[in-house]
Amino acid sequence: QYLTKSDMAIIAKALDAKKTAILIEALKMPSFRPPAVKPFITYCAVVGLISEHDDLEEAKQACAEHVELMNREGLTPTVATYEWRGTKWHDLGLC
Repeated sequence: QYLTKSDMAIIAKALDAKKTAILIEALKMPSFRPPAVKPFITYCAVVGLISEHDDLEEAKQACAEHVELMNREGLTPTVATYEWRGTKWHDLGLC
């Protein structure tokens, strides 16, 4: 579910060697939904799942904290809060 620094190094090495690396968007995977995952998530298209929550306020707080961390590191945050609505994840437009 998560890419570690070691995973990223393996991917980078493969790409440097002109090999193909395929990454699958977790939000689209059938196993990535409730009850396996809580109904509110903070998710980054680059890193994947940041956190999962039972309520929206917790998810919003986690999202804000992640954005703050990325800004302190001089990185561009690509994070959003999503809600599961029966058949798919919906970007709530938060963060």
